[in-house]
Amino acid sequence: MTFKSDSINMYIRRYPAISLLTSAIIIIQLFTYVYGNGPTDIETARNFGAIQDTDINPKEWFRLTTYLFVQIGGVFHLLANLSCLIILGPTIERIYGSAKFILLFFITGLFGGLFIILFSENVVAAGASGSIFGLMGIYLGLIIQKNKMIDYYSKSVIYSTVLGNILYTFAMPNISIAAHLGGLFGGFIFSFLIRPQSFKRLSKTTLTQAYIHIIIVTLFWFLFLLLPNYINGTPLLNKVTNATEQLKALDIPFFNSKDATSFSNEESEKTQPNEQSLQDAQINNDLTVLEEPQLKILQVHSGISEGWIDISNEFYDEVSLTIQIENWTEETIDITPAMFILSDSEGNTPSQLSNNFNLIPLAPMQQVTIELVYAVSLKTTSGDFLLSVSNWNSFGQFNIDYQNL
Repeated sequence: MTFKSDSINMYIRRYPAISLLTSAIIIIQLFTYVYGNGPTDIETARNFGAIQDTDINPKEWFRLTTYLFVQIGGVFHLLANLSCLIILGPTIERIYGSAKFILLFFITGLFGGLFIILFSENVVAAGASGSIFGLMGIYLGLIIQKNKMIDYYSKSVIYSTVLGNILYTFAMPNISIAAHLGGLFGGFIFSFLIRPQSFKRLSKTTLTQAYIHIIIVTLFWFLFLLLPNYINGTPLLNKVTNATEQLKALDIPFFNSKDATSFSNEESEKTQPNEQSLQDAQINNDLTVLEEPQLKILQVHSGISEGWIDISNEFYDEVSLTIQIENWTEETIDITPAMFILSDSEGNTPSQLSNNFNLIPLAPMQQVTIELVYAVSLKTTSGDFLLSVSNWNSFGQFNIDYQNL
């Protein structure tokens, strides 16, 4: 079970599935910085596949796997999960073969994702730890199946590794208990259902063949997850969705993240997260719970782009923003028009025009939708805008293409 100090090339040849998974995780992590604000930003994490407990719709099933490739805790989270994958994975890949290993990685991750949906509340989660716990579950299953073939020392290492990680899961705040236990459960069950690869066949499989098998398994897996997009609304999918909703309605708090926020039924209807509000959630997997007000731009209206301001006669555009504010603090906050600052990439700050409110007291765990109107100078603006509030980490961005109007 120890990681041998082979060269990189030898490691890749012996463990192609782990090598591909590691590369994919690193690449996607880098992409979150290139094409977003990094994996610790909820909206970026969601755009790259993070899962939310409200993803019951079959069209969101792809997230049951994509969340494994976004390490939402940043660099430390990335290094920790990759280390575990590189240490725990090789023995299982050699036992099951590369194709079955990648399948087990996806299946155990799916179990972790299902547990997040069923047993978590108000969380956004991402990370490979669901599948890593799945590997531990597979080891436990192998001990039962091949007890006489595994020496006492290896069993002790496996037991201590599993126990230590379970204790860590329950002891540390903001860890997805649901994902970890779901992956562990899935790995244990499927260690009995998927047979190990015969050594004879394993020895005859070339690196090229292994890559082809991995690609085929991956394509069919994602085809399965994306299938609901084309058959949505069928009786079978409706039954699955209804059954999922009924299980979630049982509301088992044991699996909720240690510091997850809970609501009464009345409050839940007002604050339940959905696809239109990505910020009203707790970051899962080793990150601090969001305890700040969050803003999201819902709509942008431009007088010039919509035709009710004549660009030939006017030097200013009237921009109207519809904004949703959610109070995730423990105290009431005052919402005023003056607190919102609109700026563009050139450093210009458009003037705020008359607004339909002066002050709104926003109670904890409540949300409000407001409208702000700004006068944008056409001579100086770049068209790339940032809406922010002093001392808030939350902000909104949008673009108006004035060059092509």
